[in-house]
Amino acid sequence: MTEPVPPSWVAQVLAARPVHARPFDRDAEDRVAIRVPRFDGAILRRLLMPRLRRPEFRIRLDAFGTCAWDACDGRRTGEDIAALLSARWPDEPGMRLRAAMFLRQLLIQGHLRDAGADGDGPAPG
Repeated sequence: MTEPVPPSWVAQVLAARPVHARPFDRDAEDRVAIRVPRFDGAILRRLLMPRLRRPEFRIRLDAFGTCAWDACDGRRTGEDIAALLSARWPDEPGMRLRAAMFLRQLLIQGHLRDAGADGDGPAPG
C-alpha cells in the first residue's frame, strides 16, 4: 500500500525557518506559555488594553509544543524540527505531518514568523 501524498502546504512549512514572533514565559514544569495580546490593532490596543485587568492571554504548550517552540530559532528549518521531534518521540506515527501542522498553525496565527522570508533572521548553518 502506498503512503498518501501530503498536502502542498507541508513542503512550504517544512522549508520555513521559524522564529518566535511573540514573547513567552515558562511554567514550573518548564513548559512554554506564549503571551498573546487581546487586541492586535493599534487603536484598540491604545484605547482598551490599559483598561483591561489582563491585557494578554497565554497559550500553554504541552511537551511536544514546547520542544517544537524551543527548536524555532530561525536557523533550523521545519524539516529539521520535524526530525528532532521524530527522534524524541520515535514511537509516534506521522510526526513529520504533525510537526508541519503545528508549525503552520503557529505561523498563521502570528506566534512564529519565517526568518527565511524576512531576510533578517539568523543565517542557516
